[in-house]
This record gives sequence, C-alpha cells and structure tokens, in this order.
Amino acid sequence: MFRKITLKMFPILNWLFSYRFREWILRDLHAGLSVGMFQIPQGLLGVWLTRLPLPNINGFLSAFCCSMTYVIFGTSHHISIGSFSILNMMVTNILKTVNFNQTLSSNGSLDNFSDPTFMKDYMEALTLTASITFLTGIIQLLLGCFCLGFVTAYLPKTLIDAYLTAAALHVIVSQFTFIFDVMLDFHKGPLGIFYNLFHFFLTLPKANATSILLFLLGVATLRVNTSIMITYKYSPIAFPMELLLIITFSIISNHIHLHAESSSAVVSMIPQRFLPPTPPDLSNLSKIILHAFSLAIVSYFLLDFVGERYASLHNYNIASNQELIAVGLCNICSSFFKSFVVSCAISGTVIQEKTGGRTQLAAAIGASMMLVIALKLGHFFQMMPNGILAAIVVFNMLPFLKKFLDIPILWRKDKYHFVIWLVTFAAVLCFDLDVGLAILLLGTTLTDTTSVLQAREIEGIKIFQCCSSISFANMNHFKTYLLRKMDMKAVPLDESEMRALISLSLSDTAVERKDLKCSCVCDPPLPPPRVSFKSIFIYSVCLRCLVEVTSQIPVSWAIARCGRVRYYLVAEGTLLTTSEACPSHLLLCILLWLFPIFTVISDVFFTMREAMSYDLQYCLTCSKKFSTS
Repeated sequence: MFRKITLKMFPILNWLFSYRFREWILRDLHAGLSVGMFQIPQGLLGVWLTRLPLPNINGFLSAFCCSMTYVIFGTSHHISIGSFSILNMMVTNILKTVNFNQTLSSNGSLDNFSDPTFMKDYMEALTLTASITFLTGIIQLLLGCFCLGFVTAYLPKTLIDAYLTAAALHVIVSQFTFIFDVMLDFHKGPLGIFYNLFHFFLTLPKANATSILLFLLGVATLRVNTSIMITYKYSPIAFPMELLLIITFSIISNHIHLHAESSSAVVSMIPQRFLPPTPPDLSNLSKIILHAFSLAIVSYFLLDFVGERYASLHNYNIASNQELIAVGLCNICSSFFKSFVVSCAISGTVIQEKTGGRTQLAAAIGASMMLVIALKLGHFFQMMPNGILAAIVVFNMLPFLKKFLDIPILWRKDKYHFVIWLVTFAAVLCFDLDVGLAILLLGTTLTDTTSVLQAREIEGIKIFQCCSSISFANMNHFKTYLLRKMDMKAVPLDESEMRALISLSLSDTAVERKDLKCSCVCDPPLPPPRVSFKSIFIYSVCLRCLVEVTSQIPVSWAIARCGRVRYYLVAEGTLLTTSEACPSHLLLCILLWLFPIFTVISDVFFTMREAMSYDLQYCLTCSKKFSTS
C-alpha cells in the first residue's frame, strides 16, 4: 500500500527505475537540447504579450522551477511546461484594472523606471500578477486533492476547439500594435475586439513599413521551416528557427540600430534587476478570485487535452487528478518569482515529441540548458524588433485557426455540435475570454433528471445510456461499468460451451436439431490442424552418418548444401527443397527434430534461418570434424 501511494504521489519513480538508458538517453538528450533552445525566445514572448517587463532572471528561474516540478509530479511523458499565449492574454485583461499597460505603451522607454509613479504602478502590477498566479495554483491543487480532474470529460471537444480558436484571434489582434508599430489602448468589454480592429484600420496610414516588412519576413521564414523535413537516422529533427530569428535580428539590431526604426518599444526595456522571491500578497483576494478560477480551469484543460493526445499516440495513460496537482504546484512555484500562470507550452511539447523524447528527462535537460544559456548569454537578447516577436506569436497561433475547416464537417455530421461550436466561438469573440469561459461552463451543466422520474424498470431488461461516443479511450471503462452494474463477470467461452448453453435454453421447446450458430461477434473457430513434419538442415556431413540419421529419424524433407549429400537424398526421395545458403547450428537441428512445425509457416522459418550465421563443422552422429566445402 505504501509503495502504491508513493508511486502515485511521485510519478517520476514509475519511469526512473525502469529507464532504458541505452535506448532512450540519446533521444531524451536530443529532445532536451531542442526544447531548451526554444524556451529562451518563448520567455521573451510571454513578457511582451502581457506588456509587463518582468526581469529576465525571474522569468527564466520561474521556467526552470516549473519544469523541474512537473518532472517530479507530472504523469505525461511529453508535456513541456511553460507560458502560453492565451493565458498571458487573460492576465493582460486582469492587469488593465491597475492601469499599468497604458502607462507602459505610451512612454515605452527605460527612463520610465526612474519615475516614482511609474515604479509604483509597476510593482503593483507585479504584485497582482504574483497573487493571481498563486491563487490559481492553490485552486488547482485543491481541485486535484478532491479528485475533480474528471470535469474535462463533460466538455465536448468541439466546445474546447471553438474557445481556443476565438482566444487565438484575441491574441493575434493584440499583436497588431507590434506589427504596425502603432500604440493604441486596447478596449475591454463587449465587442472590444471589433472596436480595436476599427481603430487599427484608422491608424494604418501611420504604420511603420519597416516593422511590417520584418513581420512578413519572420512569418515567411517560419513557414518555410515547416515545409522542410530534416531527419537524422530516420529521426525527425525540429530546427529551432524561432531562436535563429531572435539571435540573427538581435545581432543586426545591435550593429545597425534596427530596433530604433522598427519598434517604439524594444526588449531592452526589460529591467535587469533581479527581484528576490517573496510570498504573494493576498490582500486583493476578493478582486481576483474569479479571474484566478478562470485561469485555473483554462490552464488545466489545455494541459489535460494535449497530454491525452500524446498519451494515446504513445500507448500510455495519464492521471487527470495528478496532472491537476502537478500544474497547481507549478503555478505556486511561479508565483514566488512574480511570474505568470503556466500550463502546457504547445510549441515546446510538439518539439519534445517530434525529436524523439521518451520521458520527462528531456524536459529536465531542456530546463537546465535554458537556464545556463539565459544567464550566461542573456545580453545577446537585450534588443529585438517587435515585428519579429509578433511574427513568432502569430505563427504559433495559426494552428488554432485551422479549426475553421471543421465547420463544414460538423454541419454534415452533427448539427448539435455545430451549434455548440458557433455559440461558443461567438460568445468568446464578442464578450471576451472570461465571459466566454463562463458561458462554456454553463452550457455544459448537467441536464435535470426530473423528467425521467416516472420511468418504470422492466424485469430482465437494463438500459444504459452513453452520452458521448464510445471509442478506444473509454471502451474498457464502459464495459467494466456495465458488468459491475449487472453484477456479472466476463468469462470467455469456446464454441462447445456456447452450443451447450444455447441447447440448454432451447431444451424445453420443440426445435429441430440444426447446426446452431453463435450470434455474438467472436473469433472464428480455428482451422483443422495440418499434418506435422520433421525437417533437418544438412550443411556438410559424412555419408555414413547421414545414412544412420535418415534411417533412425523419419524426415519429411531436408535441405542440403553438400553435393554428395544432395545426390544421396535425391536417390532416397527425401530431398524436396534445396538451398545454396543454409548455415545452422547443431542445437538448431536438435530443436527441429523435437518441435514439428506446420508447412504454412515454412517461409517464415526460412527467413529466420537466413538471418543466422552459425557454421556446422562436426558430424551429427560421430562428432567427427569435416570440411565445409
């Protein structure tokens, strides 16, 4: 019992003690290096999507601690923990309550940190962010402890796809400020996204052409990178094009001051002073508890659905409640560094899976590499044109927009889910992410069962309703549930036992004696057994011993390489098949005599025989050494 509880609380022990070092270490090392290189620009993107310049050291330390926490407590082998654009966008909406984003966008200079008013707003925003992240982690931890991870089963896939698609559009619109290099205050509220689009179109004549060209160049480069498949020894290699773009344009920007022409605000505005870990301030608990609950649900849903997808692809299972506890602990660790809510970093997860990662050791290697490079070479990322960062954000959101292609399929297959998709998408797009999430949860409330209270149970008949489709994911659970409710046990029966049961049930009726046929979908009866035979491989043997062997052991057919042996067997009528390459071992010949085989698998046996490289150099009977020529 203690061992079972320990393995459940610390899933790292499940794969750590059964780790196949020779088979998996190179794959995990390759995946870890790729993910670690990718996480450096991801940290910069999360900062600028929220427009909250968190110090680089805090961001990278937070990412390292969260990754190591999930390595210990997570059950998925391929999840990469980190910031996610949609969650950062939700944090942006919450931070608008302290009027911090408007001050940063209008000034956009490192000199702002010398302004006492600006610093007060800055620290207030960081404190609020840490409180939101901490409370989000506490909510997730409590939900996991109370085993409420099953709630994702009540959300249809179409509803989740519609929510993420609408949220991706919110993220893309938020990047228009960086694409066009036009500073506008975002409008929050009903129809806010359309209000922002209208004002962006009005300011297009003032857009920065250099920033737009850099954005298009970045998107085109990332698109070409996805069209090229790089493999090494049949293993795919994901080239870190995002990191290459940031390194290249950072060097160019430092030499020719490209950031001054293409960006009104640059990454160099990020403060470098390390903010030591401090306990979060929960004085604003009443103001942020609803926002924290929304973030907790979205963060967990994203992690669970991505984890289930890769678990099904690689034939293992994840524990929903343990995943909820793991992501909650990650958010609690992140809050001490005044960082943002974390979840599954989809881009990092895809890279970790495609580059051959087998276990969370790849995530540990990637987090360590990311921290070392960021602390030692962080000055190379001090300047960056916003158009390149916006290109990376927008390009990573494009896979969510592909869900629009599912609309015609939903219309033809299931109009009910088609309506769910449209209603959820419209609600999130028009009423913002928080209100859309509330509509999402309210729409999945369980139906009242008072209308079926008058149902009458018929003796001998049980009716079970499965509200979702039965697939490989829930097939075993559904079958076990049926057997438990019926107080039955699944016992496999052969054909004779099924015939006996059918005959017994029909014994009291006048039925003609006919060949009864099973009505269930079971395996067909086995074919009648074939006549077995014995075979012998003869590489080279003296003729006297061959006569003794063939006279004592009835051989159906033989394979010979030696010419004189072949002539003897042909004369005796024993040689039916010949082969010019038939090396075998003495032990193999003995096993062939003891274990008859069917003729139907002779071709398979030949393939196995050709793969062996043993040389029979001794006579079968007298053990006399002879020539193999």
